[in-house]
Amino acid sequence: EQSLHNILMIVEHCLKAIDIQSTSAALVLYNSCLPISSMLQMPAFISSRLPALYLDFEGQRLAEQLFQWIIISFSVVGFCWGYYCQQISQMLYVLAAGVFLSCLLVLPPWPMYRRNPVNWARSLRESEHRSISSKKNR
Repeated sequence: EQSLHNILMIVEHCLKAIDIQSTSAALVLYNSCLPISSMLQMPAFISSRLPALYLDFEGQRLAEQLFQWIIISFSVVGFCWGYYCQQISQMLYVLAAGVFLSCLLVLPPWPMYRRNPVNWARSLRESEHRSISSKKNR
């Protein structure tokens, strides 16, 4: 909701720049967007039950390499099989099986892709809040 508020402040500033009654236009825009922003947030009881749906950077690298190796190997095997059978459809079936297998192994966020989580830095606001509270305690 904070980012929506920031966007609306930018819209209000732009409307002021072009001499439109910005206050009423921004209020109408804010009131019309407020239900949308509340609908986009996932309820806590659902998000707490969902597994982690992310890949770390090493997991992304592993998924990309796995995808490439599967597609290349199934392409070579498919080409050899299609050449042996003299049927391009056989080659395409083997290639399609490789694409299906790679999608099954790479697209879902399996736990093997989340072994190296990223430790993000604290937000600036959190750091400022802690420094202010420590100054008050002195």
